[in-house]
Amino acid sequence: MIESKVILGPPNGGYGWVVVFGAFLIDMFNKAFFSVFGLLFGPFFKSINVAQSDISLVMNLTSFFGSISAIFTGAILKFYTVRQVSVIACLLTSIGLTLSAFTVSAYQTVLAFSVLSGFGFGMLANTTIIAVTSYFTTHKRRAVSFSMTGTGIGQIILPQVVKYLNSNYTANNSIIIMGGSMLIGLIGALLFEPVEKHLKPCIIDETHPLTSNNSPPTENDLNSSFWKKFVDTMDLGLLKDSHFLILNFVLACGFAVAMDFTLILPFFLQETAKLDTTQTAMCLSVLATFDLTSRVTFHFITDRTSLSSRQILVIGIVCLGILKTILTFLTTYMSILITCSIYGYFRAIVLVNQILAISEHCTKYHPKRFAGALGLNMLFCGISVVTFGQLFGTFRDYFNDFSYSFYLEDIFVTFILSIWLIEYFYRLK
Repeated sequence: MIESKVILGPPNGGYGWVVVFGAFLIDMFNKAFFSVFGLLFGPFFKSINVAQSDISLVMNLTSFFGSISAIFTGAILKFYTVRQVSVIACLLTSIGLTLSAFTVSAYQTVLAFSVLSGFGFGMLANTTIIAVTSYFTTHKRRAVSFSMTGTGIGQIILPQVVKYLNSNYTANNSIIIMGGSMLIGLIGALLFEPVEKHLKPCIIDETHPLTSNNSPPTENDLNSSFWKKFVDTMDLGLLKDSHFLILNFVLACGFAVAMDFTLILPFFLQETAKLDTTQTAMCLSVLATFDLTSRVTFHFITDRTSLSSRQILVIGIVCLGILKTILTFLTTYMSILITCSIYGYFRAIVLVNQILAISEHCTKYHPKRFAGALGLNMLFCGISVVTFGQLFGTFRDYFNDFSYSFYLEDIFVTFILSIWLIEYFYRLK
């Protein structure tokens, strides 16, 4: 039985665009910091004689603690608002980076930056997306892409800022100044008003099944044991959903491939494609510019289609695989530059629709569990980077050829997409 019902729902605009701007600021001044980590910390680590292996340790542990914090963010949001958690997260990123300027070893930097800032980065990865998506329905794709342009602009602007700081200040003072700049994210966090203040009437068609095999749990059931309350708080019940597990397996594997490609692209351009430093920098800048352009424009194209975020994601992943393969056969600077620009455009499409694919799944099957789903996804991504990322590195060292690494990534992506397509068609039956 289907009947129409008037309820209060997201405004699908209105104050939601203010929230988008808040997320934009956080993405630009906090989340985009990873693009200048090496540039900012390079002189500092050199001054305290930190080995290259320890520099990698600092960065990897920052990502690890970010993944760990993400899974707890969903639980924290059940007790505190998105605004409160975002404010705390911005403070953590700023304090952690500032304290690292006073460290004298890599392990002290881990305690200051990797732990404190890492937890902050992980929390912000969840709260910004949750804040934006809670305000939108049909314009969700456009809103998320607009908010994520902050990262793209930050990746273009922050390197120039750090370059100026390194030229005019000591390494320690440069880090302190950048730590202070992260407090700008607080302005964005304070704009995250609860969506309940801006709800508007909307009409929905509600289905009432004659029978139901899944009756809602009673209060006694939920309180029967500590374990059940823990599972409910952490949204671990999502792990019982096989479709959710497959979705996250595919997204996590794709994330590992993307991270590996981003890591080795500069080396490929210089060592295999034989580009000089200036040409390599130009390729990376053009890639980032088209990434930013895509975040602003692609939704105007996809909004006019009936494709779901999952379908767009598959198309984007396939295009990235083809472009990587083409890149290995190119020999001229201009052809490589053009390919990098196209890659940047499709990379943004994939990054944005990864988040939207999770949102679509939760909207359909697990309402009000989006925060927990994002946290679990980040945890899966962290595990995937450590395992599959290491596999790609071992394979690359064995063959001593970056092109073979690209081929392995394409084969791996083909395998995981095959699993996803089999699961998709099985669900249609």
